[in-house]
Amino acid sequence: MKHRIFLFSTLLVFFSFTLFANSNEESELYKWLKAQDGIEVHEKSVDSSMFSEAYKVYFWQPVDHNNPDGQKFKQRIYISHMDKNKPVVLNLAGYAIRNTTMELTKIIGCNQVNIEHRYFGESVPEPFDWQYLTVWQSATDYHRIIELFKKYYKEKWISTGISKGGQTTIFHRRYYNNDVDASVPYVAPLNLEEDDRRIYTHLEIIGSKECRDKILAYQKKLLKNKAEIIPLMKAYAKANDKSFDYLGYEKAFEYVVLEYNFAFWQWQGPDCDVIPGEGATVGELFDHLKDKRSFNYVEDSNFGRLSPFFYQAFTEIGYYNYDTTPFEGLLDYAQEGTSRIFDPSGADMKFNSNVMLDIRNWLRTNGNNMLYIYGEYDPWSAPAVGLTGRTNSIVMFHPKGNHKTRIKSFSKEDQHYIFSKLEEWLEIEIDYEFE
Repeated sequence: MKHRIFLFSTLLVFFSFTLFANSNEESELYKWLKAQDGIEVHEKSVDSSMFSEAYKVYFWQPVDHNNPDGQKFKQRIYISHMDKNKPVVLNLAGYAIRNTTMELTKIIGCNQVNIEHRYFGESVPEPFDWQYLTVWQSATDYHRIIELFKKYYKEKWISTGISKGGQTTIFHRRYYNNDVDASVPYVAPLNLEEDDRRIYTHLEIIGSKECRDKILAYQKKLLKNKAEIIPLMKAYAKANDKSFDYLGYEKAFEYVVLEYNFAFWQWQGPDCDVIPGEGATVGELFDHLKDKRSFNYVEDSNFGRLSPFFYQAFTEIGYYNYDTTPFEGLLDYAQEGTSRIFDPSGADMKFNSNVMLDIRNWLRTNGNNMLYIYGEYDPWSAPAVGLTGRTNSIVMFHPKGNHKTRIKSFSKEDQHYIFSKLEEWLEIEIDYEFE
């Protein structure tokens, strides 16, 4: 039997939250949270008028799930509550989290649990030990949290995540398939190697030849004018309190140029008119690179913030590299096969390809009720999950879409098809239209 799901009206939810906030009585959920062992509860303001209550919760986890009585760390969670008798959207973030409302939560009109990934944000073990940052350890974090919250929220559970969060959603299903009823990973690559060369091939055929040629010409012109652009980069860094000490200005600049091709198709494509053409001045070449926030990728603070990601990339989940062949004679520092310039300090890294191969094989034969969202032009779509027809899962590619592709990006017809699959898997009815 299907249960019809509607969004509460803004007025009704605001009124109910106002009563809760101004009442001396503790809500049922708050009482339940406070009664649970191994968690700390902090009340939060709601992120959306959909919700009547919101909490920041810290959940004590073993650093090593094979040693549950050993070292512990606190994992940050945000709970956004609507109604205990409605489904739960579970956002498995691949990084640190903010208390934001996911697209899928709005579509279904339900509760949301947002979980930070271990070793990111506030969820960092002390003392720090890289060896326990694995996809299995992370999946087990989520499994323990779901086990607890299913005692309160007993309706359907739907996991989701974006980019690395989408990967995390996939990995969790591999190890704890029965934790949720369905999953919607967004723009999530399934890399099979440390340097997944399918991305090279994708970048060689993506978009139009005219656009690809314009990108290459722009990259070459940047490198040929490096001596004039580096002083502009230094002035920009000083004015914006940025530093490039980890790589040095020259090396950082070369990697920004190499990264431009990937980043353009990931975030901007296919609007090639924005790329400076043949007659552009050095200032215009630099301003375009600066305005697209390209330097953030190699800025010192980024390495510290993303070092757990790079550790995972170089041990289990894979990454990509740069084809330097077109830039022969123009590079002084960057070389083919050097993405490990981002090495996390003190980490002993050896890539284990068996982990992703195992997950791929499981998805093809057992990964049911999974809806994969991709953008056609996004380079991370090159290593998209490939289905074989042995499950009921589906892959949706948005034509010319990039890494910002969401369900709302698709045509009305495709949206209704996506909704129909969710209705089938979750035994609900969805009444939602994007604004």
